[in-house]
Amino acid sequence: MSTMEEFISEQADNPVGAILAIAERHGIGIAYVDRDTVEVKLASAGHPRLSDQEWAQVKPHLAGVRYDEYLGVNDTETDFLRHALRRAQIKRDL
Repeated sequence: MSTMEEFISEQADNPVGAILAIAERHGIGIAYVDRDTVEVKLASAGHPRLSDQEWAQVKPHLAGVRYDEYLGVNDTETDFLRHALRRAQIKRDL
């Protein structure tokens, strides 16, 4: 890997890629949930896409610290997203 300044410059348009590259280099596993992940899960349950307002409501509830609570549980992603939607007061069940 180049110097940190060069690396940051190269990854300026891809912050997720930068984080994943650093994690890979250091043997760290990263789990993240973005809008596309949430909407694919909703679509598979027959729900429409989130409005921008709904996304703004649910986004704060997707913090990685909260995701740690669900690791090792059956159907982790569904449970995590279900609880995030409830905390954001969005009435869609997965």
